[in-house]
Amino acid sequence: MDLIPDAIMTALALTLLHSVWQIALLALFAAFVLRLQSGASAATRHATGLAFLLAMVLVPLLTLANLLASRAQITAAATVVGGPLARVPAVVASIAYAPADLASAWLPWVWILGVAAMLLRLCGGWWMVRRMERKACDPLPAHWRVRADALRQALGIRRQVAIRLLRDAGLPCSAYAWRPVVWLPVSMLTQLSPDQIEALIAHELAHIRRLDWIWNGVQCVVEALLFYHPGMWWLSRRIRRERENACDDLAVAACGDALVLAEALSNLERLRVPVPMFALSAKGGVLMQRIKRLLLPDSPPHRPRLGVALALLTIACSGALFAAQTERPSAAAETATPATPHWWDMVGHATRIVGTLDGHRSEYQQWTNFGGPSHELYTVDGRPTPIDAQVRRWIEVAMHPPSPPKPPTPPVVAVPPAPPPPPLPPRIEDTQAYTAAMALVQQDVRVSGMLGAPIGSVPRQCSLESDAFTCSIALSGPHGIATLQAKGRRIAGQWRYSQLDVVPERGNTIDVVRHE
Repeated sequence: MDLIPDAIMTALALTLLHSVWQIALLALFAAFVLRLQSGASAATRHATGLAFLLAMVLVPLLTLANLLASRAQITAAATVVGGPLARVPAVVASIAYAPADLASAWLPWVWILGVAAMLLRLCGGWWMVRRMERKACDPLPAHWRVRADALRQALGIRRQVAIRLLRDAGLPCSAYAWRPVVWLPVSMLTQLSPDQIEALIAHELAHIRRLDWIWNGVQCVVEALLFYHPGMWWLSRRIRRERENACDDLAVAACGDALVLAEALSNLERLRVPVPMFALSAKGGVLMQRIKRLLLPDSPPHRPRLGVALALLTIACSGALFAAQTERPSAAAETATPATPHWWDMVGHATRIVGTLDGHRSEYQQWTNFGGPSHELYTVDGRPTPIDAQVRRWIEVAMHPPSPPKPPTPPVVAVPPAPPPPPLPPRIEDTQAYTAAMALVQQDVRVSGMLGAPIGSVPRQCSLESDAFTCSIALSGPHGIATLQAKGRRIAGQWRYSQLDVVPERGNTIDVVRHE
């Protein structure tokens, strides 16, 4: 059993092939837009570059989704002749039948191995950052902690930033977004002036202020996915350069002196110590271009070399030619028996039917050239054959298969009516034992004189059997409240009470029992 189905491998191979020209066009468009934004801030150009970098991933993903959706339609549309039917949009059809049959056997695996190697490289960078975090560090001097906290507040960073001194660190760098850390080499405190140290700390804090740790991580993932394309690598280098420029601008705004930061960067040029890819260092980008930009802010911005643009244009044109149709059959060829088309003739086909007719493998294909008329081809066992009335009926049935018969509706089973609910037990207030006891209490002038009239009653704890009654009743009147303790038996159909004691909230108990 294959690890990955053939349909997915073919769609992935097609996506990789078409991503070559798609990413090249996006890189050319990004270069054009960034050229128009030469007067904008570095932060704006950084955001623009990131948007185009994400588009380089999104466009191939959309292509892959369209290919898989069209493949699902082909597989799901079963016909009465036993063959699949594919009716896909023209844009998808222009992609779905490129020459990827051979490439699908090896191209996706090469890409998967490349992505795995790049992700392994990312894991190594993450491990180096974690290793730096576990190293023993020296405390930052008190006066530097005060200056670093002032810079943090000046840059508008509300989160606490841990600044640590490492003896074996060669360059200042920062990492993490929610619990940010800045590592400073101990040698920097002795080799640079205080103003230069402050400018470099401000640069690292600017990375934290802009959440560059997150954007750098996204950029590393995109580089792992699109490692094969030079246009992506060009844009990625441009994004890193604009990221460092944007942090330089924030550092100069916080410190107020571009010359000090330029001198600090010049001194860092002598320290060529590697920094993990996940860490953000003040040495990132092209240092000499950054120093020139700080010292000569009015100088013309760096322009991409003509060779890069020509290379991207060549890749885009090659991909466009790859995806476009290059031949258009003549009128005489259209009336004659059609020959088996080349793959570039099939770029724009929209319908394909494969099945069995009279015991032979039959295949019908219909396509439309870009800007040209519609064409069709019918083959029997791989040989082109004219289309007659029988074939037309077969095509019609395949394109419009009859709907399956609806299953018979099951008979409705009558539901028996629910049994009536059992009668509710009578309330204790409605029993003869309760009403007889309350009648005796209300007739007693001592009770009515103590509580007033009328007298209300609420049963609390009552027990009523066939010939025995015991109950505690709460009494209330206009003048007070009391409790009635009643106990009686039914004798000869009449209730006789051995206890009817009215216990008031204040005062003496009244015995209401009467022997008649």
